[in-house]
Amino acid sequence: GGREDKELEERIELLKAFLESADFGRLRSQSEKHLIEGKKVKFVICQ
Repeated sequence: GGREDKELEERIELLKAFLESADFGRLRSQSEKHLIEGKKVKFVICQ
């Protein structure tokens, strides 16, 4: 319905803003040691 569409649209806008502004070098440096150890890494984007 309309509400789900609006929520999806907001999530897409949030994701776009994150992708445009994120410091991927810093995220990678913080997560790489865990990935090397075979651990799962999850990023949570909050409004």
